[in-house]
Amino acid sequence: MFNDQSFFGSDFKYVLILTLLACMSYTLPPVQAALQAAAPDYSWLDAGSNSSVAVVSGDQMAQAYATPYPSSSPTPCPSGFVCIPSNQYPLVCKAALLTVSVDPSSPEKSYVEVSASTSTDVVLAVYDVKSETLSSYLRSLNIVVRSTKWGAAETFSFIKLKVGNATNVTVPVGTTTYFRNLAIQLPAGQTVPLLIIGTVKPNTDGRLSGSVLSTTLTANATNVRVDDGMNNPIPATPGVFTSNELTLASGLLVNNASLVTSPPSADANNMNISYRVAISFTLTAGQNPVFIDKNASKTLIMAYLGASSTAASTTWISSDANPASSAEDTAQSFMVGPNVTRSFTFSAIISSLGIPGTVSFRVSGISYRIATATMTTSQGLEPLFFSGRF
Repeated sequence: MFNDQSFFGSDFKYVLILTLLACMSYTLPPVQAALQAAAPDYSWLDAGSNSSVAVVSGDQMAQAYATPYPSSSPTPCPSGFVCIPSNQYPLVCKAALLTVSVDPSSPEKSYVEVSASTSTDVVLAVYDVKSETLSSYLRSLNIVVRSTKWGAAETFSFIKLKVGNATNVTVPVGTTTYFRNLAIQLPAGQTVPLLIIGTVKPNTDGRLSGSVLSTTLTANATNVRVDDGMNNPIPATPGVFTSNELTLASGLLVNNASLVTSPPSADANNMNISYRVAISFTLTAGQNPVFIDKNASKTLIMAYLGASSTAASTTWISSDANPASSAEDTAQSFMVGPNVTRSFTFSAIISSLGIPGTVSFRVSGISYRIATATMTTSQGLEPLFFSGRF
């Protein structure tokens, strides 16, 4: 010792502490407390989310911190944390966390057109996962899939998980859908979109029309299992993420159908009885515009019941829409734009022909034409009934 100084200089003890620090492994949480206990001569300050950094003053100490950190030495950070940078000072111990979010490309709330004859793949949601500080692997994923009308198992044939250009796995449908035995790499600091795709069964007879689909991913250690490649788990930041609602339709969705009959009226001799009938419904188009005829006899699928239809005649007197007009309406037809809802009312007078009897009829569907098709098709609905005595 010379003048109370070491042969190696006055800063030798600090360099020695740094060397010891680089060779130790801390396991006590939280990070700041663990590092403070390990090296009490330094001021370990919080440097962000679950991370700490040693703060030392002095030019010589700054120079010492800039020296290479031996990569062969054990990390000075506790288990579950990563040193940033990994090969020089100063070192920041940052938590190896996984974040989950809904990707901006995830479908917005909308109507989805599905086939009546074949299965249709529908993107239900796009979830983002990001391994914040080190590369890791997604091992399993649990997703809740819902369908309001018949339940998920009756709506979907199966559910797919797609990453990039490859479909990683296809699984059966349950209340919770499980993707297991995965090995999806999550590069450090990069967002990896996970597409959740449902294969919808054929919408035979419009059975699935009106079903509302949605998914939920609850981020936790059970539902999003990730490790560092050496079976060391990486926790996901907790959160509940739900996709937007998608409503199924086969080109056209019919809602709010009703038939309202006004009280009968008659002339002074109690003859020539007549009824006023208003048939109303709302239509929502799928991905293509839909046209319906303004002539009610061409739009409404009707059938008289019994043999007494000769007792009265039906005269259609108006066809109204709300919104009242569309730029694509013509003199003969109304147009419903893609993912647009429009309401319609067709009104008629049913008048006696002077022959006593009962007249009954049923409205069981709507005829329409999709813009991309040349043929008129139909959409069934819960039957609407009229019955009047004449």
